Amino acid sequence: MSTQHVNADMENMFTYQRIDKDFVSKLPPKLINRVVDHIATTEADLDSNRLTQPKESISIDDLLVKPNRRFYFMFCPYCNEVGWLSMAQDSSKVSKSLSSSEPVACVFCGETGPFEKMNNCQKKSIMLYTLATGKPQVPETGETFVKRTLLEQSLVTTATGIEVFLRDVYSIVLNLRHVKPEKNLTGRFIEESRNDFINIGKAKEKYKKDLGVDLARVIRKDDLRKLDLLMAKRNVVVHNNGTVDRAFLRQIEAKGLSTLLQQTGKKLRPGARVPVSRIELEEYLKASENCLLAISRAFELDFREAILQRIKLNLKRGRHTRIGKITLR
Repeated sequence: MSTQHVNADMENMFTYQRIDKDFVSKLPPKLINRVVDHIATTEADLDSNRLTQPKESISIDDLLVKPNRRFYFMFCPYCNEVGWLSMAQDSSKVSKSLSSSEPVACVFCGETGPFEKMNNCQKKSIMLYTLATGKPQVPETGETFVKRTLLEQSLVTTATGIEVFLRDVYSIVLNLRHVKPEKNLTGRFIEESRNDFINIGKAKEKYKKDLGVDLARVIRKDDLRKLDLLMAKRNVVVHNNGTVDRAFLRQIEAKGLSTLLQQTGKKLRPGARVPVSRIELEEYLKASENCLLAISRAFELDFREAILQRIKLNLKRGRHTRIGKITLR
C-alpha cells in the first residue's frame, strides 16, 4: 500500500525556507544584498575553506551554485523565532546525499509543521496496518487479538493525525492572518481549540467561520463522511476499549453514518465490538491522504504569501539568529 505526499517544499516551508533562485527572485535588491552578506559571513566563519574575496564582490549566484551547500531562512510559526541555517556535505567522507536531507524541526521549540506531522502519522498508520494484515509471529490463539489491536492502533493513529493536522493548520493560518508579525498566538489558538477538531462537524464550522474556508467544498463529501466515522470509532477505541456504547450509536445515527457501518449486514448493539477491518482502514487512510492534499491546495498560496512577508519583514529588521552549520557525515 502506498501513500501520496504533498510537495516537499510544503512540508518544510512552515519552518525552513530554502534560499534558492526561486526564493531570491521574490526579494527586492536591498534584501538580496542582506541575504548575500549573511550567507557569505556564515561561510567565512564556519567553513574551513574560508572565503578570500570581499563580500561586496560576491553575487547571490556565486553562493547558490555550490553543489555541497544549502542555505535556509528559518521562521517558526509556533514560537515566532527566526534564524539562518547552513547545511554542508563532508566531501572527505562517504555520506548521505545532501539532496535527500532537509531540516525539519525548529531548533528553538522543537515543533515541526502540520504537513510534516501528518505525513509521518500516515507512515506510522501504514506500518501498523501492514503488521496487522500480515502474519505476526505469535501463537495461533493470540493472532486474532494481535491483529485486532494493531488495526485499532492504526485507526487511532490515523484519526489523531487528522485531528492535529486540522488543528495546527487552523491555528497557524489564524495567526498569520490576524496577528502582528512581532507577536505570535499560534500556541494560544491551539490550546483554546484543542478538542474542537476531534469532531469533523466542529472542524468544518471553525474553518468556515474563522478562516472563510468551506471544508465541505474543499474535501470530497465521501471522504468527509469516512473521516467523520473514523473520529467516532477512534473515540470508542480510546474511551471505551473498542466497545460500542449508546453515545456512539446516537452519534452515527444523527450524522447519517449508519450505512457505512452495515458492512456485515448485522445491526450494531451496545456491548458489541466496534467493527475495524483491513478494507475499512484502507479507506480511512485514503480519505486522510485526500484530506491532506486538499488542504495543501486550499492554503498553499495563503501560507507562501504570509510566510514570505514575515521573512521579508525580519530581513528588513535584521531580527534573526545564526543557527549554525550542519555537516552531513
